[in-house]
Amino acid sequence: MFNQIITIYNKRYDAATRQTLWPKTVISGVSWAGQQRVTTGEGLTSNNGYSVRIPVPAMAVAGAYPDWCPDTDYACGVIVKYAGDLYEVIQDHCSQSDWPPTITPSLYMLIGGFAKESPVASLRVVYLSQDEYQALDDPSGYWTAQTGDVVMLGAGPDVSDSITEVTKQHTESFVVIAVHTANLQRLLPHLRIEGK
Repeated sequence: MFNQIITIYNKRYDAATRQTLWPKTVISGVSWAGQQRVTTGEGLTSNNGYSVRIPVPAMAVAGAYPDWCPDTDYACGVIVKYAGDLYEVIQDHCSQSDWPPTITPSLYMLIGGFAKESPVASLRVVYLSQDEYQALDDPSGYWTAQTGDVVMLGAGPDVSDSITEVTKQHTESFVVIAVHTANLQRLLPHLRIEGK
């Protein structure tokens, strides 16, 4: 069920201050699964394993959807970008310049899990690939998923000094060990993050 809220802390080194920063992004409408994994070898060992699935509408994926354009035939179910938001076409039509998605709720539905009335609307940011994110001088307004990031169940606090203090206080958290982007091209597109 895609009914959970998570916080992802992106690990980012700031060369100017020579510190590791942990900018956070709160994302709603995700699936969270935790499990204990047991392995055998030189005795039994166990560790907690986690998997998070973030559907594309909750990600507001940059570049994955076309910009809305007037004088274009749109079929029901198509997703377009307009004014920094994602909209789903809910009625077949030919677009008009005086009927943009922001003022025609009978034609377009705002999607992404961050509608204006959402409690986390002020934290809405756009997903970028790891390379695109790391190339930014200022990551404000963007997030990614990469090995070494920390994911926490629920809306987590800001990190002022060390991520270790935050993870000690919140046991439902994990360090990212794998990011699966191939699922972004599937029938039910989503980003899958695994960790322990």
